[in-house]
Amino acid sequence: MTIPSAEGFLPAASCLPCTAEEERATVDALTREADANVKDGDLRYLISQSWWTNWQSYVGLLSYGENDTDIPLQPASRPGEIDNRKLVLEETSSGSEDTELQRTLREGEDYTLVPQDVWRKLYDWYKGGPEISRKVICEDPASRRYIVDVYPLHLTLIDERDNSARTIKLSRKAKVSELYRLVCSLLSVEQSKVHIWDHYQKLKNKKLTNRNETLEEAQLLMDQEILLEVSADDIWSSDHCTRSTSNELALLPQEPTTSSSFSIAGGPNFSNGYSSGIGSSLSQDNSLNPLVRDTEDGYSNFSNGTKDDIHGLTGLHNLGNTCFMNSAIQSLVHTPPLVEYFLKEYTQEINTENPLGLQ
Repeated sequence: MTIPSAEGFLPAASCLPCTAEEERATVDALTREADANVKDGDLRYLISQSWWTNWQSYVGLLSYGENDTDIPLQPASRPGEIDNRKLVLEETSSGSEDTELQRTLREGEDYTLVPQDVWRKLYDWYKGGPEISRKVICEDPASRRYIVDVYPLHLTLIDERDNSARTIKLSRKAKVSELYRLVCSLLSVEQSKVHIWDHYQKLKNKKLTNRNETLEEAQLLMDQEILLEVSADDIWSSDHCTRSTSNELALLPQEPTTSSSFSIAGGPNFSNGYSSGIGSSLSQDNSLNPLVRDTEDGYSNFSNGTKDDIHGLTGLHNLGNTCFMNSAIQSLVHTPPLVEYFLKEYTQEINTENPLGLQ
């Protein structure tokens, strides 16, 4: 619905295309349709949480109380342009998927995620920006579990031939084979002539040989180094050097073999690296928050962890008369059944609707 009388007085970005009720109904319908038909490769767009909250207030979505009572907030004025500038390090001209985000953002506090059609409609109505999109990844087709790759994995690629370095970005869910293809394409080398090493802390910790595992399963961390080794006439430099002494190996933490990269305590999680639950349910108010996130998934919240943060034995500080408690806790957390439980999808069993446990 246009307002002809307003054309001469309002800039294009603030022309009111429809009423608040119509905006709410349109966004609600587009969100439900996107969630019902979500698929691998779809896009979700980041919007400043402060702007989104103002818009929700404007269209009458916010209400008093924790349980969504029918008492609406006082009608708010129409928000201005979408302002995502606080979310980004710098704007890029190479596309919304390449926009570099601030590293400490949290979903629900700093930004919200909306489907592509919702972003387009909001942009038509309000303008602004910058545009920030991220891909949807199907984590488990059987259970229709999806994640949004908010923070792709940044890796520093070191070319052993000349020690040159460059940054590459891939999803944590990308296969090691995809990493090989990308690296070989960038440097114009044949895959049969290269090895890629986990070069964490500048040590050749592990050669990435299992090309079917994901980068997450290979335990590659945000901003760590990987090393490219190129053979010369089928001669590998790693065959002619000792990478560490037995004493050095003894000091390295023993990392258990597991199909999951989740940790007992800490590690990256979903709002700042991934978002999950697309298509599985609607929002807290059952209308316009399209995704129910699992904020312990390892993707949404950004983390500059260490290898020890991901796996390995960790002690507890003695804070006075806590040594007995510490020893009991350490015994419990290294009991195989508990270790296995906390290294897997334990977050799916967390009751996110329990108000007492989420204070």
